[in-house]
Amino acid sequence: MVVSQNIKVVDTNQKFVDKNVDQLSYIEAVKKIVIPFITKVYGAPENERFKKFQQDGAPAHKALKTQQFLEKNVKKFIPANEWPGNSFDLNPIELVWALLDDYLLGENYKTVLGFKRKVSQGWEELSISSIVKCINHSVKRVKQIADANGGWEKISKSFVTKK
Repeated sequence: MVVSQNIKVVDTNQKFVDKNVDQLSYIEAVKKIVIPFITKVYGAPENERFKKFQQDGAPAHKALKTQQFLEKNVKKFIPANEWPGNSFDLNPIELVWALLDDYLLGENYKTVLGFKRKVSQGWEELSISSIVKCINHSVKRVKQIADANGGWEKISKSFVTKK
């Protein structure tokens, strides 16, 4: 599931990839899954309602071919050279992954299929309010960093003590 800007849940028909994702397979996934999804929800990647396409630091995301593809096909994306380093709590999806990790913790998976089923179940059970909290937390953190003129050190201690 994905939460759009309107805070509605959209089923993206979860896909499991059984191999390492390189830049070419990632670009294909963006072409076949991400761009159609953005178009379905927002009208088009250029639409005013669509804000920014954000990725993490995975090698396939940072690859030159990926960056060039996104620059040409998804105009509103954050280029890799503008991503803050080690900013776990600035990207809402990283906080959502942490919730899923907590859900999966403590299980002993005997098969890959069992693990995939549990991941799918975790996504289905993830509440909208939890996702909204992740988004709101990230927005708050970005504002704090902007207010501190980018001084992550100044506010990182408050993150540890004020969850």
